[in-house]
Amino acid sequence: MSTSVSSDTSKKFQNYMVETAKKLQKRIVLPEGEDKRILSAAAKLAEDGLAYLTILGEQSQVLARVDELGLNWTPERIQIISPKKSPNYEAYWKKLYEIRKEKGMTEAQAQELMLDVSYFGTMMVFMGDADGMVSGAVNSTAHTIRPSLQFVKTKKGVKTVSSVFFMILPDRVLVYGDCAVVPKPTAEQLAEIAITSAESAKAFGIEPKVALLSYSSGTSGSGEDVDKVREATEIVKAQRPDLLVEGPI
Repeated sequence: MSTSVSSDTSKKFQNYMVETAKKLQKRIVLPEGEDKRILSAAAKLAEDGLAYLTILGEQSQVLARVDELGLNWTPERIQIISPKKSPNYEAYWKKLYEIRKEKGMTEAQAQELMLDVSYFGTMMVFMGDADGMVSGAVNSTAHTIRPSLQFVKTKKGVKTVSSVFFMILPDRVLVYGDCAVVPKPTAEQLAEIAITSAESAKAFGIEPKVALLSYSSGTSGSGEDVDKVREATEIVKAQRPDLLVEGPI
C-alpha cells in the first residue's frame, strides 16, 4: 500500500518537519546510545533546537564516544540515562510485571527485561517520560517493536500492528505500508493497514492518495493475491469513503 502527495516537493516536506519539530519541542528517547549515527543525529538535533533527547547507555561510554567523534554536544538538550542506574528502573519493571504477570511473567523476568534498552525506552514513552522513541539503527525491527506489542498495544479500534516507510523523492513523498511487520496480511488486515497508513501520512502533513499495490491493475488479472487486494480496496472504500483510494494497482 502506498500513499503519495505530488504537490509537495521533498524540500517542502522536510521544511514542514523541521518547523513542526521546533514548535512542538518533544522529548525523544534514543536507545542505541553508542552508535555513531545516533549520536551524530542527536548532536545535530540538539544544536538546531529541534527536540530534547534522552540517550540510553552508560554515561562515561557515551561521552567517550562523543569525544571520539568530535561532536558538538549540547548537554542542556541531551540527557544520558543508564537503565540500571535510573531512579525510574524499579517503577518501570514493576509496571511491566503488573501488565504481563497474567501472561506468566515473573518479577525476575521483568527486572531483567527492563535492563534492555528497547524495553526501557518503550516504557519511557508508555509512562509519559518521553514523547517518542527512535530505534532500529542497531536493533532489528522485531527487537524494536516487541516491547510495544507486549504492553503498549494498539490504538483503540485498531487490530493490526503495521509499519510505514517515508520515501522522500525529488518531487514528492511516498508513504509505503506495510513493508516490515505483517508478512502475509488478510484482505481485512490490508484494508486496516491502508487506513492507518493514510492516517500516518496525514499526521505528517501529507494529504493521502491511497493505492493498494498488486502485480495486476484493476480487473486485468486474477489470482488469490490480486483478488485479496481487490477485496481490501472495497473494504477501505466502504469504511472510509472520505479517502481517495484505488486498487489493485
